[in-house]
Amino acid sequence: MKKIVEIVNLDHQGRGIGKIDGKVIFISNAYLGEVVEVEVIKDNKKYMEGKVLKYIKTNDNRVNYACPYYQKCGGCNIAHINYKEQLEFKKNMVKDIFKRFCNIEINPSICESENKINYRNKVTLHVEENNLGFYEDKTNKLIKIDSCLLINEILNKTIKSLKKQLDVKGLKEVILRTNGEETLAKFVSNDPLFNMDIVLKENDNDLQQEASDNLKENAIIFNLGKYKYAVTVDSFFQVNTKQAVNLYDKVREYIAMDKVDTALDLYCGTGTIAIYISDICNKVIGIEINKSAISCANYNKKLNNIDNVEFIEGDVSNIINNNMTPDLIVVDPPRSGLDNKTISTIKEIKPKRIIYVSCNPITLVRDINKLNEDYKLNDIELFDMFPNTYHVESVCLLNLR
Repeated sequence: MKKIVEIVNLDHQGRGIGKIDGKVIFISNAYLGEVVEVEVIKDNKKYMEGKVLKYIKTNDNRVNYACPYYQKCGGCNIAHINYKEQLEFKKNMVKDIFKRFCNIEINPSICESENKINYRNKVTLHVEENNLGFYEDKTNKLIKIDSCLLINEILNKTIKSLKKQLDVKGLKEVILRTNGEETLAKFVSNDPLFNMDIVLKENDNDLQQEASDNLKENAIIFNLGKYKYAVTVDSFFQVNTKQAVNLYDKVREYIAMDKVDTALDLYCGTGTIAIYISDICNKVIGIEINKSAISCANYNKKLNNIDNVEFIEGDVSNIINNNMTPDLIVVDPPRSGLDNKTISTIKEIKPKRIIYVSCNPITLVRDINKLNEDYKLNDIELFDMFPNTYHVESVCLLNLR
């Protein structure tokens, strides 16, 4: 079914919103004010989804995003929107989510990313029949790629080298991460015997050299502010390195508002935040379930000559308890947010302040609602960690009522 639709708004994923016979339709790669001919690809009871066949009228600010895979691989969603309006879109999205689901009026500032493209230090590529690529949006169909506009140029060079040497038995996935000088590569095979992690020097084309089991040999060093971090290929670490510094500086700013004796850093990953705030807290305890990340965190503590940080491996919800007495808790959970047990224990502990770092505003407001009886939102700032996508990072300060 083909229809002419006027785009009257954008949803939280940056899709254009219009109506067909009174029913809402969501259309990817459609900009506010545009008139498009669409094909309806899904017709549910309450809404439709469509794809653009032809632009009858375009927004004057539409960007011609020079990526041959745009709107196929699903990595970029709003690259057709100019950057200034991307920032406004993200601010308005978060404002709307807080008002709609939390009944809180906010007017956050947003820190723009210095790099709009080539900002990602990590990429995961799927492999089929010696072809590298991304899955098409909402499918398992491989889109073969030669490069990606979002990732560091060093990674794009590595992809070109890899395409000539994909001879690992049963290879199904390649994960790459770079600090701009060295690149980590993880080859994931259907046969675990053929899995391997290697470190590539810049301009190194020897991809068959297996690294040792030593963490130092299987990690690369990132510099954030005055600190150094050893990171393995599959440990959590912010993908936009320069913007990560701005975000962690905001966390420091919130912490420095008052003296902190003991801070808990929940979901601490490789110890990034715990180490970054160690000089303004008497003691920091980081908790993380990922064994590889905890190994990195303990190594990073030594790397930076820090002795007031302790890292504990395990599930956050099982480790924190009401016998702990931190002044402050920092949480940086996965997109799923905090589980009910963790929230309940935090409310029993009653730290004076909570700093919530979030990559998902929906789960953020859900958790703020659950904490609302005991904690009031004092401040929030947004960080554009992922330009050309609808994703945005938030840092919130919550004070005990």
